[in-house]
Amino acid sequence: MKITILGAGVIGITTAYVLAERGHEVEIIERQSEAAAETSHANGGQLSFSHAEPWANPHVLPKVLSWMFKKDAPLVLKPSLDPHMMQWSLAFLRNCLKDRCNMNSVNLLRLGIYSKQVMERIRVTTGVPFDNMRSGILHVYTGEKDFEHAKEQAAYQNKFSGTNFSMEVLDKDACLNKEPTLQHSSRSITGGVYCAIDESGDCGKFTQGMAKIAEQSLNVKFNYNTTVHALNVENGRIKSVMTNDGLKFADAFVMCMGSYSYIHLRKLGIKVPIYPMKGYSITMPLGEYAPSMSITDNENK
Repeated sequence: MKITILGAGVIGITTAYVLAERGHEVEIIERQSEAAAETSHANGGQLSFSHAEPWANPHVLPKVLSWMFKKDAPLVLKPSLDPHMMQWSLAFLRNCLKDRCNMNSVNLLRLGIYSKQVMERIRVTTGVPFDNMRSGILHVYTGEKDFEHAKEQAAYQNKFSGTNFSMEVLDKDACLNKEPTLQHSSRSITGGVYCAIDESGDCGKFTQGMAKIAEQSLNVKFNYNTTVHALNVENGRIKSVMTNDGLKFADAFVMCMGSYSYIHLRKLGIKVPIYPMKGYSITMPLGEYAPSMSITDNENK
């Protein structure tokens, strides 16, 4: 089967790799001049398989209003007349209900465990270099209320993780022992939650490395500098896409264009609950107090 992937970010590239590995003829369409040139370029790089609590949860709901007035808030839901934004916001609020949050946590946990297994296979099979650190991820908390909630979430997840892993709750001293550089933090740490199966790495480097492997080892064809203008449907199926390089035909298409997916799919009556959110990253030389593992500051996400 000939399959065309729309988008060469981390999702598009890994999808292309797996499909080509299964024997399909795979082609990728990407508007940039290389893979991982947009969202995947400076992605946070956490392989947080265990981090299953969704952002939409009862605990975060009271914080949303205060975050609306903070420039550096981790999540900003500002009133808008954009129908797409309104739909997404209502869905977010609906999923903050405790029952929905619990169900979503379990589903994300199962997906995380599966992702860990698949990532392990890809790492071993390809040997792709991406500055991978397998020293776990430590979530630190500076407030007692947030830390108490984290302990409850850890206990809840541990009921479903089985023998795969466990979330380890640490007091302040244990956090400093696990990551000594936290002693130089300007804020006092209340406690933390650590999971050994979690990892980190360079998302852009991983994606570009996988793109080379897919092209050289599995004959995946790349169409860079090619912009998707429209999806053409016949008899309920996408038969081709119109690009600046003309029509591209395939037996099947996989949408991997991030927040742009909504723009194209809504014209076909498919409304995916995806909305662009801000990201932030900093690149700097490693100094004397560089941490030895990935750390998540819960207050600032």
